[in-house]
Amino acid sequence: MIYAAFSDMHGNSLAFEAGVADAKKRGADKFIILGDFMNGLPFVNVVIELIRGLDTLAVLRGNHGDYLIDYQGEGRSTKGFKQFSLIHWCYDILTRENLEYIASLPAEASLEVNGRGFYFYHNFPLFYRNPKVTEFHTSHFRIKYEESPFTHEEYLANAKAALLSRSDALGELNKLPRGIYFFGHNHIQFNMEHEGKLFINPGSCGFAADCDCTAAYTLLHDKGGTFRVEERRVEYDTQKAAQNLRGSGLFDVSPLWVSVIERQTLTGRDCFSPFLTHLNEVKRSFGFEGDPASDHIWDAAVEAWDAENFKPKRS
Repeated sequence: MIYAAFSDMHGNSLAFEAGVADAKKRGADKFIILGDFMNGLPFVNVVIELIRGLDTLAVLRGNHGDYLIDYQGEGRSTKGFKQFSLIHWCYDILTRENLEYIASLPAEASLEVNGRGFYFYHNFPLFYRNPKVTEFHTSHFRIKYEESPFTHEEYLANAKAALLSRSDALGELNKLPRGIYFFGHNHIQFNMEHEGKLFINPGSCGFAADCDCTAAYTLLHDKGGTFRVEERRVEYDTQKAAQNLRGSGLFDVSPLWVSVIERQTLTGRDCFSPFLTHLNEVKRSFGFEGDPASDHIWDAAVEAWDAENFKPKRS
């Protein structure tokens, strides 16, 4: 049996199609979808239709699915604010059938496969705890990589060592039952084994943040209870994805968010965090904390942002 795990497609149908085709070519029997297939590139309906046509073992909704569900209720109070235009636009283009599908999905799941526990999360607290194990956070990954580039193998070793060096994380890890744990959320491909527990993050298939713009996913080979992890990176037409993004209605709604999404798609580097840090600084300069920012503050942040060099103009 071969399982193909995917996460964090964020509307990038070209990347997801390439990843699924690669998985099928390699004999994948079952697909695992770990959430966040919307709010990014504007082809979420295509992504969802592809998911619904797969033979899946588990499908989760992710935190961005939560945003869309919330938007049907209290979240609609943010309607009209430019800061949240990406969520509003995604909500509006979703078919009602696909929106209901997202709402029907669980946040996490577990099941037994041939006597072994399989556990599925989008945001797995063990890895994204507070205080942070910084190796698992996208903004830290980008900063460290740009200071001194490292290989994926070096990252896997360093990230595992960082997690196991934390007594709080190690204590929680040791309490977990033996089994296989799948999770996503941070857009960084990762796997590790520890005392009969296997952890797999397939990375992002379409919106990577580990400084590699190819589409990431992971195969788990099960040969009679013996497991082998195979991390995959698949090339796809990133330029076409960017062109399709620019040609979508999202560009008319929010050129700023399109520029952020486009840059991350083409570079594989976390581009949301630098702009959000800048936005928070502008908020504080106006004596404001929290979300959403008024359109006046948003416009001031966009005006002070150097889109060419992707940093505040004053620096």
